[in-house]
Amino acid sequence: MSMIGGNVKLELLYPTVNEAAIYPVVKPVSDTAVEFTPEDLHPTGRSPVAVTHDITGSTYTFTVVDKNFWFFDAPSGAKAANTYVLTFDALGGTSGISLLNADILKNDMGFRASDITATGNQLSINLSGHAHASQSQLGLQLGFLVQGTGNADALSGMEGRDRLEGGAGNDRLTGGAGADQLIGGTGSDTASYATAASGLIADLTKSANNTGDAAGDSFDSIENLEGSAFADRLTGSAEKNILTGGAGDDTLFGLAGNDSLYGGDGNDSLDGGAGNDRIFGELGKDILTGGAGKDIFFFKTIGDSTATAAGRDTITDFSGKGGDKIHLAFIDADTTRAGNQAFDFIGTKNFTGDAGELRYKKLGGDVYIYADVDGDKKADFSLHLDGVTELQKGYFFL
Repeated sequence: MSMIGGNVKLELLYPTVNEAAIYPVVKPVSDTAVEFTPEDLHPTGRSPVAVTHDITGSTYTFTVVDKNFWFFDAPSGAKAANTYVLTFDALGGTSGISLLNADILKNDMGFRASDITATGNQLSINLSGHAHASQSQLGLQLGFLVQGTGNADALSGMEGRDRLEGGAGNDRLTGGAGADQLIGGTGSDTASYATAASGLIADLTKSANNTGDAAGDSFDSIENLEGSAFADRLTGSAEKNILTGGAGDDTLFGLAGNDSLYGGDGNDSLDGGAGNDRIFGELGKDILTGGAGKDIFFFKTIGDSTATAAGRDTITDFSGKGGDKIHLAFIDADTTRAGNQAFDFIGTKNFTGDAGELRYKKLGGDVYIYADVDGDKKADFSLHLDGVTELQKGYFFL
């Protein structure tokens, strides 16, 4: 979406002893935004008093996208306790911008559409017509329409109700806070919450379950989810999904489809559901479930499932006879030699001191897999298979 230059003017009422005076604050518009700082809102020598808007301690960001603005009244029954968000919609994609619900009412303060005028490239918001009690701040939430191209785009919204349209290509959409519309278009598109400040729930099938930064978000043609650095719960759909937990103790559900699940750092729980899934527990003590289908469990480093119980992963439903595989080919089986060596599967035999040996041990109704990558006859990698009693070389990618 192209953005223009120009000025944005904010007019504030600061009463003097005998009269009220309006002090305009004019800021230039850059390619991305114009910011009004607390210093801008308090002209030198002027201090707001009781019956005016005492706006302190915040920075308000406006983005001018086009010079043509249209304004609509707030919904009937609007009350000061409600917050109505400014939403910028590109009409026809080129000809103008509309501000929906232009009345902003919050904390017994506000301005109405009638307070806003636009001339050329200049937008004026006049707060002088109100006489509310003194407040500490006026919060403005802005929503934007952001449109991608035919390429792989990375689109980001702000704190308001944004509409992000990826178009063609494999796009990454970050709505941010607020109830956003994330529309991927064609390609394999991702709704990303990597910048969220806390854990969240994001569900491609039932968006009503969403919480945190995902609360209120809707998904259209979104195939993939990326979580935050905290404990997230991500649920895919019947499509081919890529779910990425990131840091934190995450819970991922692929549901139907041939999905790829990445736990990231943390003690994660991954469930591929139906379909031929690719499961990457990665760092941490992970619980891995393939579900129905021929699933592959990937381990790319010995740190993905450690020799000790503190970091050892568990596969809950491994079925070699059903077509499941354990993928160890990314791990260098022999660190005493250059290159990436393959493991040597020795069944239930003990380690002999040759680096690269892979063995398993039966314990009750389970199996434990051990790998020695340096030839010291001690396991450097281990993996627990729940409910399995026998393994074959053909169950592995070595």
